[in-house]
Amino acid sequence: MDIAGVLQEKLPPEVLKMWKTNYASGVNDFFGGIFEKNPSMRFFFLSRMRVHGVSSVYDFLNEFSRYTFKDKVSTITCPTLVCDNPTDTVANRGNTLYEALNYKKDIIVFQASDGAGAHCEAGATGLFEQMVFDWIDKIVKN
Repeated sequence: MDIAGVLQEKLPPEVLKMWKTNYASGVNDFFGGIFEKNPSMRFFFLSRMRVHGVSSVYDFLNEFSRYTFKDKVSTITCPTLVCDNPTDTVANRGNTLYEALNYKKDIIVFQASDGAGAHCEAGATGLFEQMVFDWIDKIVKN
């Protein structure tokens, strides 16, 4: 629901301070050091930066911080299925969206023990699809 808030929680305090005080080169240098040691982290950020049309981590953080809809949740007036996965290191806050919804809502919490421990349940797509389509059937038939 509030990706920007999650992002801020994950940043080290010194980087958060640099970002909040518009110290772009400090943020970029910090991540540059990480990227030299961790190619996977470099790929993670660069692939997302390209999608958002930015070329620095500082600009990505600014762009990414716009992604929140916590002030819009109250306007949702259709049945909503929230999928959550507590072991997803990227997106594991479905419960906060579920709690904020005021209309017909359901939540499915996927577990690593079911093979669904990866980001967006990628390790259990069959299970994910079955549960989502079963939910859609239930909604359409009511």
